[in-house]
Amino acid sequence: MVAAGAVTAILQEWVDSGVIFGVVIVNAIVGFMQESKASHAIENLAKMVTTESTVLRSGGKKIRINSEELVPGDIVILSSGDKVPADIRLFNVRDLRIDESALTGESISADKIADVLSVGTGS
Repeated sequence: MVAAGAVTAILQEWVDSGVIFGVVIVNAIVGFMQESKASHAIENLAKMVTTESTVLRSGGKKIRINSEELVPGDIVILSSGDKVPADIRLFNVRDLRIDESALTGESISADKIADVLSVGTGS
């Protein structure tokens, strides 16, 4: 569009050149505003997506922390409806089913068990 505006300016078609440059400027302003709104919306969504987890830490106290603060050795306590905050090893489960559709694309929830893993698994 800028090249077309330049060509019309060289040909001294001032009205056409002005209209083309006006459209380019309006397009740039609208694009900037939309990008700004989209960026703000993504930031708000990121704030809403943060998850918390109930963990059992040293001293046997259950505390609720931001999932980003999990460290190796934390014992995560899952309740119905909780999101699994990390790659965790299960100690004890009762009728646990996990929706892994975001990872695998499968539409059916997967049953989870707390069996002992074979040597070399998950190292």
